[in-house]
Amino acid sequence: MANHNRHFREFSPTGKVPVLVDRGIAIWESLAILEYAAERYPEAGLWPQKASERAVARAVSHEMHAG
Repeated sequence: MANHNRHFREFSPTGKVPVLVDRGIAIWESLAILEYAAERYPEAGLWPQKASERAVARAVSHEMHAG
């Protein structure tokens, strides 16, 4: 069972991946990882700058993630 590798618990609070560990913080959900990266590195332009475009991009991302 790939998602239950016992070694994942060494770095992932849930024992699953994906997980991002940065500065002692573990973020274990893909959209949370994206939000964290977008806040941490705003110059990367991970989300559109315009609020209305950002809202649509988030809606599409969440819909894809949930479906």
